[in-house]
Amino acid sequence: MDVRSRRFVQWIGIFQPVYKIDPEIGVRIFQDLARRAELRLWLVVDLFETEDAPAVAATLGGMGIEVNQIVDEPRVKRVEVLVEPQLLSTIAQMTAVRWIEEVGEIQKRNDITKWVIQSNLNNQTPVWDMGIHGEGQIIGHIDGKIDFNLKHMPCDHQ
Repeated sequence: MDVRSRRFVQWIGIFQPVYKIDPEIGVRIFQDLARRAELRLWLVVDLFETEDAPAVAATLGGMGIEVNQIVDEPRVKRVEVLVEPQLLSTIAQMTAVRWIEEVGEIQKRNDITKWVIQSNLNNQTPVWDMGIHGEGQIIGHIDGKIDFNLKHMPCDHQ
């Protein structure tokens, strides 16, 4: 059956390069002064699942783009790069590319979000109020893989 005849199909067209670029690139003001001063963009280039991430990274490297990290897992294909802003549209034109966005900034927010997992009531910390702070404890990390190249910050109790 032709895809166009399916009732749930609302549109069929060419996946334009501009659709792959996060409109927030270059807009965010970073807290890290070194990151703010960097003239190049630090980007995550997400690829389609069937793509070869190391091959794409090699192509990007051949264009003079600095490749920082390659993720080549069965369901996640990604390349992190430092790139001159004028090369953004060139990357988006690559058929392997699905989405491009800036690498997020890791920020310590324990001092402003500590109440969320304790009570979900603004500034109410019943666990800490009972003297339970977690010193000397082992934690579970569920947001994704721990990047051992980054320095993970200890919890502070403000």
